[in-house]
Amino acid sequence: EDYVTGFGEMGDEFFIGLNNLRNLSHPTASFSAFTLRLDLHMQDGTWYLLQWSSFTIGDSSEGYPLSLSGFTATVDSTPPTPDSLGFHNGHTFSTEDLGGDAGTCASNWGPGWVGGCAPAPHANLFGEYHGVGPKAAAWDGRPYSEMRLLLKA
Repeated sequence: EDYVTGFGEMGDEFFIGLNNLRNLSHPTASFSAFTLRLDLHMQDGTWYLLQWSSFTIGDSSEGYPLSLSGFTATVDSTPPTPDSLGFHNGHTFSTEDLGGDAGTCASNWGPGWVGGCAPAPHANLFGEYHGVGPKAAAWDGRPYSEMRLLLKA
């Protein structure tokens, strides 16, 4: 339920909520596509600046499926990062109580869009900051300590 409506405090750990994300990302008469940008500060100090030219979240009746395309990345170091979130494209949002494509996997990996019940080495955007193991916040199997999200029309 918390993931549907949102939780936390701005400036601290905060989640806007799936309903709000869906409303913000849904195409309108004025905007047909929204851009998603994630800035991830990795625990080794590297910054990943990640962007998708098209991003939407589906309706609650569909399980809030993730839809994104047009990935580009800027990374402080080489090699370039793969599209770890793209692995979850088309999957519904899963939590222990909401279910979803991988509801049973959410108890192992934490909540999120989980493709194939195996987020590692893929993205685990809703993992625990400074966590260890499968529930750690990770990108490409590497832990990160800070995430900033920007959604633009």
